[in-house]
Amino acid sequence: MDMTLIAGSFARLAVTDQQLSEAISEAAIPIIRDFQPYGLAHMAWSLSKLLVDNHPLRTAISASSLPTISDFPCHDLVSTSWAFSKLLMEDLPLLHATASSALRMLSEFEPQELVMTAWSWAKLSVSNVPLLAAISS
Repeated sequence: MDMTLIAGSFARLAVTDQQLSEAISEAAIPIIRDFQPYGLAHMAWSLSKLLVDNHPLRTAISASSLPTISDFPCHDLVSTSWAFSKLLMEDLPLLHATASSALRMLSEFEPQELVMTAWSWAKLSVSNVPLLAAISS
């Protein structure tokens, strides 16, 4: 069973349940290293959409994303940044890695992706001046 689809379905339906969140987390963490960029981004998005701060799962998402963040397509990169920012999760290594990747591919971003990226950084108490300057130019 694809944990990202389950989590995403509950997020789209706005079903919030602590036991469900914990069950998804327990099932996802042991296999999260096998997730592709979309799966990592979608799992992070689902947590944020439901306003669930599941620290073990968030940590696992971050740890699994960092080694491959440069392989994330624009949408998954933006979704990951948005998701962590939505819950004010200042995972600085992950956020700066997403910013570095975004800078390299900024010309490929759609307008909405630029807006979401700028919003993600504005929401946090940290800043990435090179990224924000590139977005505004």
